[in-house]
Amino acid sequence: MVVTRGSIDGTSIHWEVRVAKDDSKPGGKLLRLPIAKRAQPTPKELTFKNFHLLVDAGELASASAMLEKLLGLYAVQAQASTQHYAGQYLLDPRHVQKTMQIATALAEGALNEVLSLLLACFGLSGPPLIIAHQALLDAARKGGDEGPS
Repeated sequence: MVVTRGSIDGTSIHWEVRVAKDDSKPGGKLLRLPIAKRAQPTPKELTFKNFHLLVDAGELASASAMLEKLLGLYAVQAQASTQHYAGQYLLDPRHVQKTMQIATALAEGALNEVLSLLLACFGLSGPPLIIAHQALLDAARKGGDEGPS
């Protein structure tokens, strides 16, 4: 069996395979192998879930832009925080659970826990931490019980 060419069209991998008993009379067969589709985030919705989906898909620039809006950060700080999050997620995939706890802590009014989670999840400290904390509080007030989740 000799693979003569292959291509990928986004949904399948196509290989043309030539099978021959001798080199003078090759036969051909087309094989199609499906590619698993990744979940596509909805970047219009500013949520930690969509932020995580972007990070998981390797779209760190888009994730950083979303985090910038979610937490009211400057672009440079959002990029650093996204890198921190991605690094922590690579070390321990359960890291995403901490991020999801932010919305719960906000809803419960556990403001010190929100600060602690922002530090752990995004590496924020000093003024960026306070800015992010205030942005989340403002979003929670505007959305009622539907703050960033």
